[in-house]
Amino acid sequence: MNPRLPRLVIVPRALLIVEELGGFAPTASELRRHARETVATLWRDDEPGEPGAVAIITGGMQVKSPHQTSAPGSFSPYGVDVTVSGGTELPELLGRWLIEDYARRNSEGHTDRVIQATCFDSIAEALAAGHTRLLVLVDGAFGLADDSPVGVIEGAAEADALCSLIAGQDCSTVNVENVVFPAPGAYAAELWQQLSKAAESWMGSGMTVVKRSYYDGAPYGIGYHVASWQCVAE
Repeated sequence: MNPRLPRLVIVPRALLIVEELGGFAPTASELRRHARETVATLWRDDEPGEPGAVAIITGGMQVKSPHQTSAPGSFSPYGVDVTVSGGTELPELLGRWLIEDYARRNSEGHTDRVIQATCFDSIAEALAAGHTRLLVLVDGAFGLADDSPVGVIEGAAEADALCSLIAGQDCSTVNVENVVFPAPGAYAAELWQQLSKAAESWMGSGMTVVKRSYYDGAPYGIGYHVASWQCVAE
């Protein structure tokens, strides 16, 4: 596969993914396994050597940590002494944890291997900066079940169904511009719109976007979508 063509993965902003936070209950283990497998596709079929840089798409970093005075690159505000290379807010912390976890698990004897990661508010900004490996941290809809942080909310299921289509279906793009995502996941509408527009743009540029859904569920009333996209020249 041409390494210059975009590769994109979608992973939720779920603390369950981090072993020290999510533990090894079946729900957490399944989500973590799929997240790891999906993130690995960003470097699949690369030539041997140092893995290429990756862009973390955060959508403006609206998810704040519980304590604003936390040291950069630490999950300590969430109750565990786990550090990463930077960040004070959940999307960047999770993105860096996933990337650094991949580097550790695929070090091939190089324990000091580092994959450069840069945060961007949008997919368009990352592409403009020359990145082709994109890690998008975004939840689906809140309010899908009683155990959601906001309870059941009317219309949430319809919004999350659109997320499922965008994430994993090889079909015409889906527009979520006028769809309401219940708080605290209201930020998600913009990121899902970016994803829809990115797929439309790539397909309009003579590429096929091959999508694969690894996980699609709502174990705590929040839509979790894990998917990979690979652009292939037609």
